[in-house]
Amino acid sequence: MKIKFYTLNSSATEERTPFVCCEQLKCSFEGCYNRELVEIRCEHCKMNFCLLHRHQHDHSCRLLSNTNVLHESKTAVLVKQILESKVTTGERKRCSQGKKSAKTSSLVNLLKIKMKAQGDQSVPEIERIYLLVEFCNADKGNVTTKSFFFSNLWTVGKIIDRLASIEKLGNENNKSNAKKLLLYRSDSCDPFCVNSTLIELVAAGVLQNGDTVALRYEPQLKQYENI
Repeated sequence: MKIKFYTLNSSATEERTPFVCCEQLKCSFEGCYNRELVEIRCEHCKMNFCLLHRHQHDHSCRLLSNTNVLHESKTAVLVKQILESKVTTGERKRCSQGKKSAKTSSLVNLLKIKMKAQGDQSVPEIERIYLLVEFCNADKGNVTTKSFFFSNLWTVGKIIDRLASIEKLGNENNKSNAKKLLLYRSDSCDPFCVNSTLIELVAAGVLQNGDTVALRYEPQLKQYENI
């Protein structure tokens, strides 16, 4: 319906659309009594809604596209992947920091051993392996530690003989029925093979420069003969 309006300055008339009653602009969402001054129609279901319910999800649009649901699912998956990536990155960072801390600690221990180490001065610096040696005194029930360096070309047997000589320990490794003086990692119950050289042990990852080893007596067992 059109209504004619006459202006004061002209005899011409203007046609205007009358203002739509607010009753026609009420929200179509069930239970909502809001009204708006302008139409806000859903482009999918073509029904009128208030500002609060103008989006498809807000008024549970019956024509809600599966594409939107799929898009939301993909978004949720992407968010989950990002969060998991952050967690993984954090774990890797902590692991990396732990490795760096352990490496730094090993270097510090090696420097401390070098400061007090004793050994054959004729051994070239490039051949030296520095070790902290624990001497177990069964009679006194105590453990003493000293720092030494050895040539990486020496065998474990030669190192045992050298340590026994320096510390004046009884060494009867050449006797079959005597207790054997053996060299271990401080955290292991298995002795090093007396015929292995230090460079072989390092290459095998069994021993590292700056490690702590223990020298102690053990009864002669057949397994030691073939280590």
